[in-house]
Order: sequence, then C-alpha cells, then structure tokens
Amino acid sequence: MNNNEKSSELAKTKIIKARTSLIQEGRLGIASMIVPLALKEVSESVCSTMATDGKHIFWCEKFVDKCDEKELVFTLVHEALHVTFAHHLRRGKRNPRLWNVACDYCINGELHRSGEYSYWRMPDGALFERNYSGQTAEEIYADLEQKQDSSDDKTQGGNQGESGDDANGEGGKNSTGNEKKEGDDLANANDGNPKDFETAGEIWDAVNDDGKPLSENEKVNAERKLNNHVRLSESVDRACGSGASENIFRGRLKNLDLEIADYLSKIQDWLISVFPDETSWNRPHRSHIWRDTTYRSGNYLPSKKPSMHGWHVGNRY
Repeated sequence: MNNNEKSSELAKTKIIKARTSLIQEGRLGIASMIVPLALKEVSESVCSTMATDGKHIFWCEKFVDKCDEKELVFTLVHEALHVTFAHHLRRGKRNPRLWNVACDYCINGELHRSGEYSYWRMPDGALFERNYSGQTAEEIYADLEQKQDSSDDKTQGGNQGESGDDANGEGGKNSTGNEKKEGDDLANANDGNPKDFETAGEIWDAVNDDGKPLSENEKVNAERKLNNHVRLSESVDRACGSGASENIFRGRLKNLDLEIADYLSKIQDWLISVFPDETSWNRPHRSHIWRDTTYRSGNYLPSKKPSMHGWHVGNRY
C-alpha cells in the first residue's frame, strides 16, 4: 500500500468513526439513513466536499482531512437528510447548481431548527439563511431563480444548461492528470452533478444500477421505498428515546402525513361508493318487533346494513 492509499484509508476510517459516533450517541434513526449509503472516494476536481445520489456518499480526501469529527457528523447528517427529503428524486429539469443551493438552504434550516448543536457543527461556508427556514427546496428554488432573473449577476445559478452536460465530456472533471478515484466515473456521469460547487454536502440525481437516470416509474417506486425507510427510521429514533424524531424528521414526516391523509380519504370515498346503504332480511328491524321476541306478533321488517360512512380508515403507523 503506497502513501496515497494509506492516506485515503485514514480518511475513510475518519468518516466511519464519525458515522459510528451517531450510533454510540443513540441517534439510530438518522444513522439508519446514513449507513446504507456506500462510501465512494472521488477526486477533488470531481467533488471538493461530499455528495450523495441516494445510494452512495461521494467524498473528497482533502475535505475529510480538514474537518473535525463534529463537522464530519454534520456533513453526513446533511447528506442523509437530502435523501430523507428525496432531493435526489425531485430536481426535474431545474438547474443542478441552483437546485443544490436551494436544497442546502432547506436542509441546513432543518438542522438549525433541530437544536442538536452538541452533536455537530456546520463547516465553514455552509449555506444557511434564516428566512428560508421551514420552506421546501422547490419554494426556495423559485425564490432564488426569481432573484437571479432580476439581477445582472448570474453567478448564483451559473451559465450551464439544465442538465449540466457541458462539463461531462471525455475525462469529465477529473481530467487533471491526477490518479482517478473509484467514484469518479459514476460521479461524472451524473446529470445532477453541479460544476464548481464547493459548499459542503452536494445532492446529485438518483441513478439506477447501470448509472443511468431513473425513469418516472423508477422514481415513483424509489420514493415509495424511501417513504417506508423514513418512517422506519423515525420509529427507531422514537423507540430509542433520542427525541430527534420530533426535530430532524419533522418536516419530512409532516409531508408524508399529508400524503397519507389524502390517500386514506380517497380509499374511504371508494369504499362508500362500492358499499352503499342497503337493507337486509338477515336481521329484523328492532323498532318493529319489540312486542314479541318470538316474532309471532308485531312487524317483521328488514334492517339496514351498516353504512360505510361510519367506518374509519386509518394507517397502522
């Protein structure tokens, strides 16, 4: 093992140690969002900090070396929350660089609101704007885009196209003569990889096993699986009594609850339409047979079947 390989291993061990510290502190919910993300080292020219596509965490040795443990923990949690909020599935045709700026404001606002300052610290240059706290990435993006359009300074969004294909030519961003890292090819092929973005914790587009962009159906299936994962992680966090479920997962769970409530109301409407009120002879109408329980006097009339309007459709979470 040469010196470069040794330094890479030391940096990777530092990341694993930071990740393990979350487990040791009982932050099992957010840790369960981080652990499944495979670590992939990339060249500094490809990504100068860290990034995720929902399957991997891409990391730069130089960035890891200069961070202390609390800053590394923050960046790992930051990346995990990008995945939690499905930012890797929601860019669409938005500008990759401006989308990253918007997503960073969104995530760092959530982390700031969580109040968990004893566990992590924002690295220098991390994007935070109190006015954006509590807003979605889409809302922040729309505001940033409007400000960009009304200004002659285009540095915030850059001059690249929607997909950023202009920098993904032969050799990609790692065509600097330096030794290629294991994650360089996968990173350079990602359309959501912004160029010259140096803020800690990038978010790239989700890709399939072949490294290609997901189709719309694949995105729907991926988000469905992700929602289940998020709810499981929140349940683990709550069961451990860490309290983070109320803070870190708050924004995402609120959106999921609204989606589930709408889904359940549609199911209830469907049940009502399929099972309308009907009468039945299986049970006599009690109001007309009270005089004689043997049914030899009084009137034997049908009763109504139970109405679906009285049914409650709920989820099991």
